[in-house]
Amino acid sequence: MRGRRVLITGASGFIGGALARAMLERGARVSCPVRAGSERGDQLEREGARVERLGRIDAQTLRAFDDDPPEVVVHLAASGVRVDERATRDLMEGHARLTVDVVEAAARWGVERVVHAGSWSELAPPVDGEALTHASPIGPTSRYGVAKASATMWARQLAAERGVELVVARLFNVFGEGEAPGRLFAELIGGARSGQTPSLTSGRVVRDFVYVEDAAEALAEMAARGRGVGESDTLLVCSGVGVSVREVVEEVARQAEAPWLLEGLGARPDRADEPPRIVGDPGHTREVLGWGARVDVREAVRRMLARG
Repeated sequence: MRGRRVLITGASGFIGGALARAMLERGARVSCPVRAGSERGDQLEREGARVERLGRIDAQTLRAFDDDPPEVVVHLAASGVRVDERATRDLMEGHARLTVDVVEAAARWGVERVVHAGSWSELAPPVDGEALTHASPIGPTSRYGVAKASATMWARQLAAERGVELVVARLFNVFGEGEAPGRLFAELIGGARSGQTPSLTSGRVVRDFVYVEDAAEALAEMAARGRGVGESDTLLVCSGVGVSVREVVEEVARQAEAPWLLEGLGARPDRADEPPRIVGDPGHTREVLGWGARVDVREAVRRMLARG
C-alpha cells in the first residue's frame, strides 16, 4: 500500500479515524474530506493525512481532489448511526445521495476500487438465531437498515455502469475508543468513571461486537488488495462470537469495579426494531482476506479503561 493514494470519507468518525491511521502506518497517501472545525480532522492532518475541510461532501466539493485523485476510495461517511439522527430525509441524504456522489466521483477519478461500508442492518433477520453470511438476503427491519441497503444497491448499480470495482464491507457492531457518546461502551465506561448509572435496556439482545482496530485492519486489507478480491463483492466484518449486552455490562462493571452499572439494566424498554440475536459468520472473509478479529470484548474493555 506504500505510496498509493487512498481517499477515506467519514475519516472524522471513530472507524474512519482508525482506518486513516492504519493506512498511514502502511505508507499510504491518505486524503480525508472532513467538516470544518473537526478536531479529528486536525489530528489526522498532524499525523500526515491530506485534509480538506468541506461544508458537506457532495459531487461539487469532491472536485477538491481532482488535482491529485485517489487510486482507492473507502466510503464510510453516513448519517443516522445515532437513533436520534434518523429523520427520513436525513437518512436519504446521508446514505443514497452521498453514496451516489462518491461513486460517481470515483468513476471520474478512474479508481482501482471503492470499498463501501455497509451494515448487518441491511439484512433480513436470521431464522432461529443462525449466523448471517455474505450471501444472506436483504431485508432490513429499521429505517437505518433501509437507508444502508439503498446506499449499497446504488453503489452496486453505479459501479457496474461505470466499470468501478466495488467491495461491500458489511460491518457488524464496531466499538472502541473514540465512539460517540450515547453508544453502549462509551456510556458504560463513562458511567464507570463518573459513578453514574446509565439507563440501559434489559440487555438480553446478543450482538457480534468487533473492536475498532480489528475493523480498521479489515477495511485496510480490502483497500490494499488488487483486483480479484474473491468471488463475492460482499465481505462481513464480524467476529463470529455472540455476546449479550448484559455480558458487556457485567464485564465493564467487573473490570472497572463499578457494580452500579448493573443497576441500569431494564431502566428503559427494549427497542421493537432490534432482532434478538445478530451474529455473523466470518468464514468467507477469512478465506478471501486472511483476516479475523483478534481482540475480544474482555481485552477491548481492558484497553479502553487503560487508555483513559
